[in-house]
Amino acid sequence: MTITHPSERGYALDNVFVTTDWLADHINDPDIRVVDTDVPELYAEEHIPVAVNPVDHYYKTSLDDRTHIQVPEVFAQTMQDLGIGDDTLVIAYDRSGGVYSFRLMWALHYHGFTNVRFLDGGLQKWKSEGRKTTTEPVSRSGETHNNKGFTLKVNSEIFASRQRVLDSIDDDNVVLHRFAFHAPPPCLAGRPPAATSTGRLCRAPSARVNVVSSASSPATSLLTTNVTPVRLP
Repeated sequence: MTITHPSERGYALDNVFVTTDWLADHINDPDIRVVDTDVPELYAEEHIPVAVNPVDHYYKTSLDDRTHIQVPEVFAQTMQDLGIGDDTLVIAYDRSGGVYSFRLMWALHYHGFTNVRFLDGGLQKWKSEGRKTTTEPVSRSGETHNNKGFTLKVNSEIFASRQRVLDSIDDDNVVLHRFAFHAPPPCLAGRPPAATSTGRLCRAPSARVNVVSSASSPATSLLTTNVTPVRLP
């Protein structure tokens, strides 16, 4: 199946993508850091030859404390351990149409680093074109381009704190939308994006808490249903 170029799909922003052809041409550029954003188990099965892999692709406080994202200083060290510094161009990919790659993109943007792109079509497209993969792990700890560290410039405007969400529940100018891997709980099922209510909380069978005034969609609703999924415009 022919996959159209990202610039031809009608995205509001198409400059966050790179194609597999582009990566193949630039894969050994000294300022490029390719990051496989899936779990280590999938990375160990196969990955793009130069790709590094984070220990925790949720970038949480620790593997035991899963509530908050890493504090800025720890996140900076996590990035430097992947070989990412101020002069690095990060290329992220996964096997889920960008679900985990865009998490890294958000985390980087939150910490003031915007030089990050997503590999369109992910590992599936890379493999479908007959390109090489490997099982050999890659370590680039401390190997940043031009020996630049990771400078923190936290952008709190793109972070929705608990209080910010609570303050937005009855604001008609704000849409609360939750994307998840599992189906929404009964109290959210079928709610339109603009739905509003009293701001109560409801609980899914898996014990996750959801804001009732939010809509909920599976993350896969943002993808095409091709064998090689890409983001919908």
